[in-house]
Formats: sequence, C-alpha cells, structure tokens
Amino acid sequence: MKFLEINGSVVTATYLYYSTETGQLLDYVDHEYNHRSAISIANLVLRCQRVHNNIPTAIEDAVKTTGKKKMDDDKICVICLEEYQEEDMIGTLVCKHIYHDECIKKWLKVKGRCSICGAIAFRLTPPFR
Repeated sequence: MKFLEINGSVVTATYLYYSTETGQLLDYVDHEYNHRSAISIANLVLRCQRVHNNIPTAIEDAVKTTGKKKMDDDKICVICLEEYQEEDMIGTLVCKHIYHDECIKKWLKVKGRCSICGAIAFRLTPPFR
C-alpha cells in the first residue's frame, strides 16, 4: 500500500486488489480517504505488521524441541505422514501432541492450533501503542 497526500486533506491509497474467490491478482486500485481515515489505516497496518513480526518468536516459544522421540503409540507425524526416525527433531506442544519439529512449526505459521486436538498453540498480544 502506498499513500500519497493531496492538498493536505485528502489521501490516495494505492494497493493491490485480489479476487476473494480465486486469490488471483486483479489490478492496482486507487482509493481516496480523508486525512483522519488514512492515518487510522496506516496505524492499523503498522500494528498488524508488528504482530506478524512476533509470530516466529511465539511459535518457537510454543514448541518444545527434543532430539529423540519416546517410543509410544505415535509412530508417524500426522502432518507429513512419515514415520519418526531416531535422528528426527521432535516438537511437542503444550497439549502434549508430538510432531516433527519442522512440520509443526510450518503448520503453526498457517493454522496456529494443534492439528490433532485443535488447542491454541500460542496467542499474540498486539502492541497497540
């Protein structure tokens, strides 16, 4: 998104427009906002960016990584459907479900929940200042 101020009271925002049905890029769109609305939008974008930047740290904190898997009922990672090997790094969530460390971290970037029980893996507190 790009902001361009005109006459000090109207702001034009240029952004990419995507189809909500297909996700396909359609075109650039120009939209005019009054100054107060544009400042509110810019602040919202900055807050969202700060929250987004905190996701990798939150995921690292949510997954306990160990080098060896305990032999129990879980023989395969339910994300990649591959058997655990002795040298695999294992990621365990607070709900005690286990996965390949790399698999669960990729999963959490998209879903944010345990793929087995649906427990929330981490919460982000947006910085509103």
